[in-house]
Amino acid sequence: MKPTLLLLLSGCGGNTDTAASSEADADTDTDTDADTDADTDADTDADADADADISDPTIGLTADPSCEAVSGQKTAGATGYFAGDFTADAGTVTGQEFWILRSNSTWDSSGGTDCQVTWTVTGTQDDATSTCGSCDYSLSLDASLDASLTDCPEALYEGSERFTATYNVKVKGSTTTFYFATSGNPLGLGQTNGSRSTYLTDGECLWF
Repeated sequence: MKPTLLLLLSGCGGNTDTAASSEADADTDTDTDADTDADTDADTDADADADADISDPTIGLTADPSCEAVSGQKTAGATGYFAGDFTADAGTVTGQEFWILRSNSTWDSSGGTDCQVTWTVTGTQDDATSTCGSCDYSLSLDASLDASLTDCPEALYEGSERFTATYNVKVKGSTTTFYFATSGNPLGLGQTNGSRSTYLTDGECLWF
């Protein structure tokens, strides 16, 4: 049975001596320059470290062994994951969403393979909606298929080339929890460094 992607998307981020004063001023200027350089280097390093702390949510995903058979009968299918990677700047959001499939042995033997559907996302960051009073903000998104980064069979995502979604996001430290804004149901967990946020869902068995 072919998975219905639209259903998955809906259900399922500051002197007295002149010479001394001159020397002191020179020393102060030198120290200031050194401090400025040090601060700049520290800020640059901190920014780089912050970016490095956010891992790619699509890396390292594997097929779930429980997605090999239905009622004991080996069936073509895959383990499916949704993931998102977003950056917010002054309320404007850009990023990507992904549907990642990790094929089971039966789908492999019939010509299937691991694949990924990618959407380019734009939108806005706003206050959280009423379905999550403890959330920190919401993301209202418009997603469009990026065919150049998509290698799954077209039949699997046909009809879902574009979609809209709104997520509420709760932040605790560097961890994010994403929720569907309409239902309030949890979507996935991820990371944040303040401007960038990610999520990844649990794997789900899909049968073809």
